[in-house]
Amino acid sequence: MIRLREKLQALPVAGPALAQFWNSVRSRQFNSANYWDERYRAGGNSGDGSYGDLARFKADVLNHFVEIHGIRSVIEFGCGDGNQLRLAQYPKYCGIDISAKAIETCRSLFREDSSKTFLPAQSDQVISQQAELALSLDVIYHLVEDDVYESYMQRLFEAASRYVIIYSDNEDKPREVAHVRHRRFSAWIEQNRPDWQLNEHIPNKFPYQPKTQLGSWADFWIYSRATAQP
Repeated sequence: MIRLREKLQALPVAGPALAQFWNSVRSRQFNSANYWDERYRAGGNSGDGSYGDLARFKADVLNHFVEIHGIRSVIEFGCGDGNQLRLAQYPKYCGIDISAKAIETCRSLFREDSSKTFLPAQSDQVISQQAELALSLDVIYHLVEDDVYESYMQRLFEAASRYVIIYSDNEDKPREVAHVRHRRFSAWIEQNRPDWQLNEHIPNKFPYQPKTQLGSWADFWIYSRATAQP
């Protein structure tokens, strides 16, 4: 996530397309669905959080959780380009994304893995999808529009039978760039889903460092239904 525009524009092949993409973002009213689809089509990826040390940290936490809690099915809202999923060890997985290009990429990447399915967020099939664990990884602070955020949070919790794991920051902060809006999502959960409780907060192993602009501002927040055993 950190300084992503500069990194993407510097790519040797995709640079010109990405430069044009970033210019178009600045020149029009922001739409998160269009932003992500156009970003992937321009050669961009899911961001620093899905690569390198941050990706491995996330995979370690999630794979351990799935193992010790005997999770049999996982649904993720915002699967992105699938790079994070390469490190995952899930018995059954459904990935959903607002970007048709991301879904196309993931289906190709995991075409020989029958345990994984991918659906565009606009598909009617999404409403019926359920899993023991629902994931939101590096997504909430990209939900800029209030109606998109509200719909996303509702579906995230409706899709989970036992657990919801959110990887994000959890505070309201001024919006600095078009595609980022920090939100205190825990307030939404307290108000709208009182049947869910916070079980654990896991701080990031690689917290954001302002001087180097490396690391992430996101932590893990693990929720369970009030009737579920943590």
